[in-house]
Amino acid sequence: MGKLGDHDDLEWEKIRSMLRYIFRETNIEIIICANVEYSEEEKAVILSQFHDSKLGGHLGVNKTTKRIRQQFMWRGMKEDVKKFIRICTSCQVNKVSNRHIKNQWLLYPLRLNHSKKYLWI
Repeated sequence: MGKLGDHDDLEWEKIRSMLRYIFRETNIEIIICANVEYSEEEKAVILSQFHDSKLGGHLGVNKTTKRIRQQFMWRGMKEDVKKFIRICTSCQVNKVSNRHIKNQWLLYPLRLNHSKKYLWI
């Protein structure tokens, strides 16, 4: 037995647009997972919703990709997520590795008990 929907001759694009029309004035979000090629604009919206939103939380590449894959899939998704996060202003400003520390730790001798012993830290 083949996968459901392989040979049913349904026009999924029509069904998708009909469902969106039916639920257009509600808070119900309809997500249909199928072998659909997403446009660059649709991918940008998906990436923004999963990364920039308050629930997205500006997570890293792996966590954002994992969350998107629960509902969507396309070729090159991880690369698209990497590119999106690379240009995310908030992520680049707040990324720990991009912060410049003004007073870095310096190695210097610390005198203890007024003796000539030093502890190097």
